[in-house]
Amino acid sequence: MHPVDAVLHKARQLLGSTPAPEHQGASLTETVVAHPIGWDSESGDAATATSTAIDNQLNHIQTIHHNAHQAMADAAQIAQSARDKLDALETDWQHDKDTHDTNTQGQAALLQAAQQRINQAIDIVEHAATGYSDAAARLRTYIAQLNE
Repeated sequence: MHPVDAVLHKARQLLGSTPAPEHQGASLTETVVAHPIGWDSESGDAATATSTAIDNQLNHIQTIHHNAHQAMADAAQIAQSARDKLDALETDWQHDKDTHDTNTQGQAALLQAAQQRINQAIDIVEHAATGYSDAAARLRTYIAQLNE
């Protein structure tokens, strides 16, 4: 196996070969409880204030849920995009191997192409890792917001 083929194989192992599962987020629908009209008392005011506070917390949680769901969907796309780029890279590498002669000049050109393909594979994996790191950081931020 050519060293480039080995690098591409390892990159494929790192990126995986199956699509990420679809994230099925829980459906958080807002249920608004009507505030009693004409309940004029301290307990009515306290109930209204508590209900408003709960509504605000629900809105806060729904916003966090939406943002976290989006971060997870983005993460799923990272892997697919990386695999698509790796597919194209493997096709390009196969073309390189098929088109370069076995003479000295052809082998020198193939070595240059090999180095380029290895660098491209490294870039693909590093870009995916950075994307996953960014998505994880976003999720950590959203988790921290739950305590606010």
